[in-house]
Amino acid sequence: FEDKKLAKDELDNHTINEIYRWCYSLRERSKAYADIVASQDETVHRPDGSLIPEATFSMGQSILKLLMEEQMKEREIAVQKWITHLLGEMSDRWFFEDKDKTEIYTKIKSQLERLAIEPLSKRLPKEENLDIRENLVKILGNIGGRVAVDALVRTVTGEERERAARQELLSEYYLKPSKARSEEASILLNDAVDNAKKTMRLLQQLNVATFAMGVVLIMGGVIISVASQELGGRVTGVLAGLGGLAAILTQFLKDPLERIQRAMADLVQVQTAFTSFVWELNLNGTYIQSQYVAEGVLTDFDLRQTIGRIDHAMERTMHLIQVYADGQNLKQPPQLHYLVQNESKGVLTVTLFGQSLRGAGEPSDKDKFQLALNHQPSAAPVELWTDQMVVFSLDTALMAKYNGSPRLWASLLLNGQETNALPFTIEHWEKEGTKKVPLEAPEKQAEPAE
Repeated sequence: FEDKKLAKDELDNHTINEIYRWCYSLRERSKAYADIVASQDETVHRPDGSLIPEATFSMGQSILKLLMEEQMKEREIAVQKWITHLLGEMSDRWFFEDKDKTEIYTKIKSQLERLAIEPLSKRLPKEENLDIRENLVKILGNIGGRVAVDALVRTVTGEERERAARQELLSEYYLKPSKARSEEASILLNDAVDNAKKTMRLLQQLNVATFAMGVVLIMGGVIISVASQELGGRVTGVLAGLGGLAAILTQFLKDPLERIQRAMADLVQVQTAFTSFVWELNLNGTYIQSQYVAEGVLTDFDLRQTIGRIDHAMERTMHLIQVYADGQNLKQPPQLHYLVQNESKGVLTVTLFGQSLRGAGEPSDKDKFQLALNHQPSAAPVELWTDQMVVFSLDTALMAKYNGSPRLWASLLLNGQETNALPFTIEHWEKEGTKKVPLEAPEKQAEPAE
């Protein structure tokens, strides 16, 4: 990267893969690295999954620039620590106890009062490094004077005032409206629960009334049939009895107790979904509040994370309401959400998490459940396969099959239908008993002696 360019013949697949592997390995270093990798990850891949040399090289340049800025910042902070520590010792009378050094200390202190107090007083409230702040406080405390004391007072009280101002700002423009919305959501929830309870009680009363009417019709029909001497009266009694019997049988065939019990379960599920959603909203609000009060700024990363969590909670809540309130099918289409990988002793274990990972049914003789790598069925051993997770492992032999590719795509084949694919990386590995070495020109064989 030194000359910011590479020749075309140098941008081969191995070089590009190594650059991408290096960039991807730094994504957890900080939010800045993660943002660069996330923003450019889609642009470096072709539709077939291969890497684009120029785009990969550009991402490497961005990562390297950020890394150099970070290292220069660390060196700058180290130098500032050393300077402020030295000034702190120079301003301390304890190092000048000898009488012959008193005059030297007086001159140093006068120079510090003239040249150092004002810039250090301005810098102290804005300094973020704790070691440098400690040294600045020590310098100002040793020098003394009105300016130094005022700077220390502003530093101590300024942070508290700033936090109080942030808290008041949040309370005025976020917490109060958020509390009002939460109360509205609670009122809607209570109204929905009350309406559901009223509907359930009405259903119970109708069931009891229908059963009672059936019993009355049967008893009335029997009495009319027995007491009546005319044929018409007996027929009327029989018909009334049959009507009552039909009403009772209809109630039993409809399973009223089961319907009531299912309605109770659905009510509890809907109430739980609403409660969970409101609780998650409050939790995200608390997170945003704490971040703003502590840092004074909300980054795009924090906002994206919070919005993603709220959207996920809302989608899950709406799905549960559709299932338990509208009676829709709970079974969702198979989908992979995320994966976790762990490498130990040359074996890479990957855990896929998702929903409905066993499909709509059980594997058949013709079709079956299979693991796919790069959209092709794989022979990797599957250790666990449930409806929410799949665990499989890759040893060095299987890794070698993919020619050391730094990125593979994992998906599932459920009775011939493939799910979405998730990427995972393979760290650098070496076969047992082998080692990668640079290729060298073969030595000339010695000519046989005559």
